[in-house]
Amino acid sequence: MTTESAHTTRLEFLRRLGYVALTALALMVYSEHLFWARPGPWATPREFIPTFLAYMLATDLFLVTVAFFRVRSMAALCLAGAVYGWFLEGVIVQTMYDDFPLNLSFTGLAWHALISVMLGWVILPASLSRGSIRRTVGLAAGIGAGYGLWSLWWWTIEPPPAEPLAFAAYTLALTLALMLCYGLAPRVGLNAFRPSRVETGVLLGLAAAWFAIVTVPTQPLSLIVLPPLVALLWVALTRNRRRETRPDQIQAVLAEPPPGVAHLFALLALPTAACGVYALAAALAARPPTGIVLYAITVPLGFALLVWALATTMRRPVRVPASDAPAAAPPPAPVP
Repeated sequence: MTTESAHTTRLEFLRRLGYVALTALALMVYSEHLFWARPGPWATPREFIPTFLAYMLATDLFLVTVAFFRVRSMAALCLAGAVYGWFLEGVIVQTMYDDFPLNLSFTGLAWHALISVMLGWVILPASLSRGSIRRTVGLAAGIGAGYGLWSLWWWTIEPPPAEPLAFAAYTLALTLALMLCYGLAPRVGLNAFRPSRVETGVLLGLAAAWFAIVTVPTQPLSLIVLPPLVALLWVALTRNRRRETRPDQIQAVLAEPPPGVAHLFALLALPTAACGVYALAAALAARPPTGIVLYAITVPLGFALLVWALATTMRRPVRVPASDAPAAAPPPAPVP
């Protein structure tokens, strides 16, 4: 390998690492910080760093899945989201095996796959890149209102509630982190996410080691539950890889124009709506059972979307690129 090619390889690795870190931070905001709805012990530097490294591992596995299996369709994205969610809840921590089988959906599918991946990584960035500012404001406000309602549930299960000003500062800080991630990730200089075999091997080795050393001794049920789920996703995603002819979702995202300043500032509708809902509930001393409602909606929705994604991917027809399609037969010569 020449000096120039080695430099290029190192530069591409650093760009991939930067993209993974920014994507991991954005997904962590949705998966971790917005879930808990208030700063906790994990928000301290001592707890934040290992938590962030765990999310980098989960995010890298998710991005490798998207790139290797040519994930582009909504159905395949749901399956890749399941990889992300089940790795977090079934390997990094072991909550997936509590209240079995409902916790297969909550939170791996119902939160991580649907909210973090589909909403936070696919839908909102698409609006930032090619949607109108009004649409981005509406989407961000809807996310904020939903988050504000969800945060009220913590008043019941972990009282006392945070003061409205503290909640506003916390929500604004999370939104600024999202603005940073959404603004910088498309500008790291990547054209495609193509990790080397060594990188992929190290990633899979770390995931397998964590499962063997931490997960199985902590929760032996994981040895029975997780391998069949991984095999099911592998079969469906392999079928997708053989049939998808378009660039994967990462390439599609990187090909979009980076979001402008006005679109990024439109995300401030998120803390505005969240704080409005929170302050109103605090003023009325309301304690609506928002957690129960969200659980009742998202748990069956997570299972339903998984079944839909598997069925859609498995029966998807082969798409032949236009360049590979057989030429049309010439019209018959006229009969004299």
